[in-house]
Amino acid sequence: MTDEAANPYAGLRKLALATTRASLQADHSGSCYGVLMETGYPQGVATLVCFLSGECSLYFSNGGGTIGAGAHGSVAEAAKSFVQACDGFLSKMDRAADCPLPAEGHTIFYALTDGGTYCHSALELDLGHRRSEFSELFYLGHAVITQIRLLPS
Repeated sequence: MTDEAANPYAGLRKLALATTRASLQADHSGSCYGVLMETGYPQGVATLVCFLSGECSLYFSNGGGTIGAGAHGSVAEAAKSFVQACDGFLSKMDRAADCPLPAEGHTIFYALTDGGTYCHSALELDLGHRRSEFSELFYLGHAVITQIRLLPS
């Protein structure tokens, strides 16, 4: 069994970052059509992927997660809100030359736009304690995660 077969995380992440607006099946308004919110933990990285179409997944670098959560209406609506809100943060983001994983205790937002990928990194504690101008976006991302966790198993 290959490493990717045992843990497809890297391939899923690469696929998410390479997604184009044209590949999504939705009405696309706004600059941002997708957002990845990644947080580094001692045991690995949690990656939330949301698209303006409502498609959404949450997966972990150490294995596991939920793929296709956007098939549920509550998750899709939260995902769309998260992506739409990201438009208001683009002017405060830097162009991403590459997309490294976050260090432990950090969260990185990757915004996918027709003009390229943009990013912003902050300490998770600052985001969570509303000490960052990106705290609102962080909380919207966590609202998506909450909807995923509320899905029946």
